Amino acid sequence: MLRALALLALAVPASAEPAQRLLEKVPDGIEFSAFECFFSSDGAHYAYRGKQGGKAQLFFDGKSTGQETGGLSVQFSDGGRFAFAAALGEKMFTVVDGKKGERFDAVGAGDLVFSPDGKRFAYQGIRGEKCAVIVDGKKDRDFESVQCFVFSVDGRHIAYVALAGGKYCIVLDGKKGEDFDVVGVPVFTADGKAVMFGAVKGKEIWWKVVTVGK
Repeated sequence: MLRALALLALAVPASAEPAQRLLEKVPDGIEFSAFECFFSSDGAHYAYRGKQGGKAQLFFDGKSTGQETGGLSVQFSDGGRFAFAAALGEKMFTVVDGKKGERFDAVGAGDLVFSPDGKRFAYQGIRGEKCAVIVDGKKDRDFESVQCFVFSVDGRHIAYVALAGGKYCIVLDGKKGEDFDVVGVPVFTADGKAVMFGAVKGKEIWWKVVTVGK
C-alpha cells in the first residue's frame, strides 16, 4: 500500500510572513518513521511515534508521553489541545491533555474529534460487539457501529451516524433519530440550529432537516 505524508497548511494571519524552522532533529537511539509524524494546523506543535528501548511510544514536541500508542490515532485542536489513543496490555484508552480516559477493547482509528473551538472532544470506544461515542468523557448508548462525528460550528452540538438493528440513524446530542436503510454524513447549518443529511428508506430518497432540541 502506498503511504504518503500529508503536510497541513500552516494557519497564519494574512499580514504575517510564514517562518519555517527546524522543529527537532530526532536523537540517535530512537527508531523513527517519517510516515508517523503529525503536525498541528498552525505548526506550533508536533508529534511522532518512535521506538526507544524496545518500546513504541508517542513523542509530543520532542518529549516522550510515556504511553505506548495504538495505531496512528493522533489529533490536535486549533486551540493547541492534543489527544491520542494509547494501549495498555490488551486494552486501549485516549489521553487528552495528559488525562487518561476509560479503557476499551479498541478505540476507533481516526475517530478522535475536537469541536471547532477546541473545547469539546469525542471519540469511538469499542467493547466486544458494541460501539459507543464518548463525548467530553461521558458515554452515549451502545450501537452496532458509529461513524461520521460532526460538531456544530459553535461546538454546542454533536451528531453522528449509528447502526442499530440493521438500520441506520442520526444521533443528535445523544438522542437516536429515525431509522433508515442508508444515511449520509450529517451537516449542521451555519447557525447550529439544525442538522441536515441525506437518507434512503425503501424507494424513498430524502434530504432530512432535524431541528436541534426537538
